[in-house]
Amino acid sequence: MQTPLRPPPTELIGALRRHPLWAETNDSSVRAVLRFAKDETFRPGQYLFRARERADSVFLLLEGAARMFYPGPTPSLETEITVVLFRAPAAFGDAEALAGIPWEETVEALTSVRALRIDIERYLEVLRADAPLSARHYVDLATRFSLAIRRAQNTHFGDVTSRLAALLVSYANHFGKPHGDAILIDHPLTRDQLAVQVGSNRRSVADALAALQERKLIYRQGRKFVLASVAQALALGPQGTPISYSSQPRRR
Repeated sequence: MQTPLRPPPTELIGALRRHPLWAETNDSSVRAVLRFAKDETFRPGQYLFRARERADSVFLLLEGAARMFYPGPTPSLETEITVVLFRAPAAFGDAEALAGIPWEETVEALTSVRALRIDIERYLEVLRADAPLSARHYVDLATRFSLAIRRAQNTHFGDVTSRLAALLVSYANHFGKPHGDAILIDHPLTRDQLAVQVGSNRRSVADALAALQERKLIYRQGRKFVLASVAQALALGPQGTPISYSSQPRRR
């Protein structure tokens, strides 16, 4: 791993402590992990890592939003399934790194992103020496795993309309702005992008969008979607589970 380029230590310590997993961690653990952290920034559309690459790190998302997705079986097939949308603060990349297997998914920056990339072996050393931090990370990993299970159920058993509704609600969670009594998704999404992200085709997504518009759940505002009712969108069925995630503060 290359020697990390990082801001002044005080700024980086503050950035890490704003992450809920690290907010209550002792100074020695913070300084120990930052010795091996690489402070990285990404533009929208850049990949933080790709599927089938060697998984050797955990990522701590400090700023911005990113999308994790399963790519198609071959590069020539433009198919993928969006697994989860991450908004800072969040953690990811650790599951495969801990298991010693390549990454199964790709993570793409949706906005400008800042993330710490930390070698998994060095990260484990700190976790072993700090039981409260280890417990917080374990809960965070378990929560992300449960989200992946629900997403798998959605993919296998949900219809395109409910999968699309869940995806739009997730984007609303990350990019939503008040728009009267509705929520404007302040992030342009084309039909082709939606089709790829729900693992379907443009015609099926067009039909699903028409069905949602007929139910008055969504409408277009220029190139952007407006979600009229989150509750009604999620009531389409058990498959309508949002796929957005951020690490949460410790429950007291």
